[in-house]
Amino acid sequence: TGEVPKEELQFRKDKEALEKEAFRLEVHEAILRSDKQESDLALERIKNSRNNCKESLRQCRKLYKKFAIETKALDTKIEFEGNNKMMAIKKKSHAVMTNMVISSYNKSIELIRKRQ
Repeated sequence: TGEVPKEELQFRKDKEALEKEAFRLEVHEAILRSDKQESDLALERIKNSRNNCKESLRQCRKLYKKFAIETKALDTKIEFEGNNKMMAIKKKSHAVMTNMVISSYNKSIELIRKRQ
């Protein structure tokens, strides 16, 4: 008679509902993937920042170690040679190095504060 069977109508209706649900889930999946990608990028930036901070502190420690050696050497020279013009120049140089060490640590601290 040209009439569509009930089973076929129900099938079409179910198929349409399933296709809509599949589309909705695909959109949701795309959003979740995008969020995950953004999170991965943020994590990578954090790791890079952390590595920069660690490297900065490593360099500070290296400079501080050199500073300690220079300080000890200068004190020893002053003890044996006395306070002459050459020692005055070395003391000025040592003061410059002191400022470099302090500045280096301040930069590292600033990097760490920015990370927090």
